[in-house]
Amino acid sequence: MVKIFAQTGGESILVVGHGLRVKSDFELSPGITLTNSTPKIDYTVAANEVDGFIDYAALVTGERFANFSIRIDGEPTAKLLAVKGWNALWDFHLLAIATKRPVCSLFTLSQGENRRYSIASRNILTQPFKDLDFIKDGELNWARQNKSNFDKLIGNATFSSAMRCFGNAHFLPDVDMRIMLLWSGIERLLEVDSELTRRIALYSSIIIPGTQVEKVERFKSIKSLYNIRSKAVHGGKTSDTALQDGYEGAAKLLAQLLSRCVEIGRVPSPSELDELSLSQSV
Repeated sequence: MVKIFAQTGGESILVVGHGLRVKSDFELSPGITLTNSTPKIDYTVAANEVDGFIDYAALVTGERFANFSIRIDGEPTAKLLAVKGWNALWDFHLLAIATKRPVCSLFTLSQGENRRYSIASRNILTQPFKDLDFIKDGELNWARQNKSNFDKLIGNATFSSAMRCFGNAHFLPDVDMRIMLLWSGIERLLEVDSELTRRIALYSSIIIPGTQVEKVERFKSIKSLYNIRSKAVHGGKTSDTALQDGYEGAAKLLAQLLSRCVEIGRVPSPSELDELSLSQSV
């Protein structure tokens, strides 16, 4: 069970994560700092904190896969610190959108008179994510500049649903299941219910910035990706390589759409996108 502990007299909480590397401390917002520090777990203490074997196993794998942490501090009371720590769990989604790759929280460490551990994810990683690069300065700055918009959009049901589809898809063991969940997020975000292939390709090409040539190529590419999605959903014959390409392409597309919504601070409506699609004449 996901929990956040904060102790009376404790000054900080570390939420340990996986999916990227951090070169040096970076303040995302006041009292929320990315750091390359990852704590070692005292398993004697941890065994008394977690709710059963599953959570204990999550701590064991979490320590193995830990790459970075978010440090939460700067609050006068334990209650306020705990609330701030809980809300900071969303920032792993923000970092995933900024980098356009899987990023997740693993476990937390509350630092005070005692060390208290808790699980910070509903999923147990069985394999680490691949190709863990250092987060770029531009990605860090984007996350900081757009955090206010992101925090507001969390309350938008359409955006939140699509964001959780992106965040959860990477934990599924089967690639075709990942593809299904990612496309569920794309369709949810674009609110498409008819002419799926064309509308998704068209709306996505309108939302994601680029030149006219780039938009035409993106339109074609998305239609090809949707073809792989259809085979995954309906059991059509396709290769493992095509499925992997379809998964990576859908993940990139959903991340691009989410990041653009964060940048403009809203989710464009289908009617707005339809009007934009009619802005040119032959």
